[in-house]
Amino acid sequence: MVRDSHPRLRQLRKLERKKAVRAPYDRILIVTEGSKTEPLYFKEIRAAYRLNTANVEVLPSEVGTLPRQVVEYALDYFARNKDYDQIYTVFDRDEHRRYHEAFDLISSKAVNKLRNSAKQKVKITPVVSIPCFELWLLLHFQDVHHLMPRDDIFNYLKNHLPGYNKGQGGHYNLTVGNIGDAIRRSKRLSDGRNPRDDSQPYTNVYELIERLYAFAGKNI
Repeated sequence: MVRDSHPRLRQLRKLERKKAVRAPYDRILIVTEGSKTEPLYFKEIRAAYRLNTANVEVLPSEVGTLPRQVVEYALDYFARNKDYDQIYTVFDRDEHRRYHEAFDLISSKAVNKLRNSAKQKVKITPVVSIPCFELWLLLHFQDVHHLMPRDDIFNYLKNHLPGYNKGQGGHYNLTVGNIGDAIRRSKRLSDGRNPRDDSQPYTNVYELIERLYAFAGKNI
């Protein structure tokens, strides 16, 4: 008879508990370029609607902030833990010289063959903001019709959120009242556009927001 304290039984119980905490909706991996604003923002959404951390994993890239490095880190993390149904990579255009390499990697044959632990195909979705993530936040308050420098985006945003600071957190709670406006505006900006074309303002953050809201059973 195997004792309750046997290491094998303890490991089995640990695995059972891990499986039990997963919710019935998909498991997604979100890897962000920034280590402050973006991961804090998506973690706030996860907490606000009590989404399961076993289903919604939010991680900053640990190998660099270049768009390609964000994708590479997501791929490496997935290779070590294949219990995900979809991957989202969140990065900005900014002034990255090799920005387009991230899309080349995402569209490569090797990435298109990704399979999870259930042998199901896994898609990587780039969540891109041109020029920066703050464009998404600004769209909660006003329209943006032309591409602006990053500093101008920050200045306009501070008119609506005085004292805005990337690392302070709480940005979701401060802007959620206008999220419907942000989604409508960002959809107009992204309509018919490709994020490879960096000559116009663009953000598809709304795609990830809508996915998280669907998990929560929340209508916008």
